[in-house]
Amino acid sequence: MRNTVTVGLCLCLLALLVLPGCWWKAMRLRDQGIAAFQVGQLDEARQHLAESIETEPGDAKAYYYMGRTLHAQGYLEDALYYYQCCLHVKPGHAEARQWLDKAASELGPIAEELMFLPATRPAEDADQGAAP
Repeated sequence: MRNTVTVGLCLCLLALLVLPGCWWKAMRLRDQGIAAFQVGQLDEARQHLAESIETEPGDAKAYYYMGRTLHAQGYLEDALYYYQCCLHVKPGHAEARQWLDKAASELGPIAEELMFLPATRPAEDADQGAAP
C-alpha cells in the first residue's frame, strides 16, 4: 500500500514537471512566431506558430497570428481557417473577427463555403436577421 502511494505521488510530481514544460515551450514558440511576424519574417513566423499550435492546440493567440501570417503571405483560404480556429477557442476575439471578415471579403463568394463555425459567418449576414 505504501509503495503504491509513493509511486502515485511520484507520477503526480513528474506530471507537474513535464506538462508545464510543454506549455512553456508552446508559449516560447508562439512568442518567437509573433516576433518574426512583426518584423516580416513570415516563413519563420509560420514555422514557429505551427510548432506552437502542435504543442498547445488551445492557444487562441497562436491561431490568430498564424492567420495573420498566412494572410500576409496571400494564403487567404488558410488564413480564414486559422481565424476561425481562434474564434472557436476564444469567441470574443475581436481582432480575429475583424481579420476573418477582411479575408472573407477578399476571397469573395467562396469564403461562405469555407466557414465551418456558424458564429464566424460574415458580420453582414448576422445583421440581416436583426430587426430595424
